[in-house]
Amino acid sequence: MKKKLFIVFIIALILVSGSVWMYLSTLDVFRDSQTGLVWQDNEDAKNKRLEWKESKKYCQNLSLALKEDWRVPTVKELQTIVDLKKINPAIRDGFKNVIPGKYWASEYAKGTNLGYLVYFQHGDTGKHPKTAKLSIRCVRGEGNF
Repeated sequence: MKKKLFIVFIIALILVSGSVWMYLSTLDVFRDSQTGLVWQDNEDAKNKRLEWKESKKYCQNLSLALKEDWRVPTVKELQTIVDLKKINPAIRDGFKNVIPGKYWASEYAKGTNLGYLVYFQHGDTGKHPKTAKLSIRCVRGEGNF
């Protein structure tokens, strides 16, 4: 009887600790139910500033919420989290680490040293020299938009 009770206790402990771990590991991401994308939402999304090329390496090397397939989002993907009814920052509700900053997108203007960005002060898009240090918010998944 003691052996069965011990086994049940161990199984329950594994199940509970797995659930707690999954909960804790998702605290630093925003899951977008509208697009299916998962967004980085840790302190780095608010504080880290990188050049365009560095931002690609950063996302490729990011390990967050038990996932390692992060990438720099496209302009179109970044625009899905813009809320034009808001300013400073113009970002949808649900994100906790936000600033009204300029965030790198994965695209660049061919034949120039300019990378595309989304400016979350008002939700505008634009271009900036790729050597500038701008914010980065990595994403994972394939959007359904």
